[in-house]
Amino acid sequence: MNFPSLLVVLWIFRRAEKGTDRDRPEIVSTNAKSKAVLDCAKQLADEGREDQHAVAELRASASNRRRTLRQAERASRFMGSHHELSRANLANRLLKAALAREAVPSPPTVRDKARIEAVENFNRLARDQQWALLTQLQPALVELESDVRAGRFGEITTRDGRQEVMTQLRPLVGPSSGHDNQLLETQRALDIANAYLLRPPS
Repeated sequence: MNFPSLLVVLWIFRRAEKGTDRDRPEIVSTNAKSKAVLDCAKQLADEGREDQHAVAELRASASNRRRTLRQAERASRFMGSHHELSRANLANRLLKAALAREAVPSPPTVRDKARIEAVENFNRLARDQQWALLTQLQPALVELESDVRAGRFGEITTRDGRQEVMTQLRPLVGPSSGHDNQLLETQRALDIANAYLLRPPS
């Protein structure tokens, strides 16, 4: 295998590692059929439906095609929203039930319920209060903020600067941080921390 071919293979593996078959896929795709099924699941979730008729409705909307259901179910896990938002969680559970041909969806896990409650409480806070809570849970964020304001990572209005800030953030907060705290491990916490650090100085 020559060097250009090796680079192509490595690129493919990096794309696969980043986006496919993860619990929190960062890359998802739908077609007209699977998008309609996903929209149906979201509508059923908005109505709080978790009954056998809701699951049957999803199967019918997919014409009982497993490929369509599988694509919609994967899209419902985009960025891990099914672990952090009650609506996305129910939509995902409905789609999983339809895909597995189960009569009704399984209940949410204890961990998901705790995480969803943590995110909902977090969302009720003002932005400065959110940052204060995050720094209380992860004191290393205070030092990172000082480094950002001091220009250690370059100009944060540039793409390179923003990427460097995110690189520094990921080990501290978010799904890849390895934290077992229900809030610190969420994508929502990562997004808020990133937005706070990238905001223009007052």
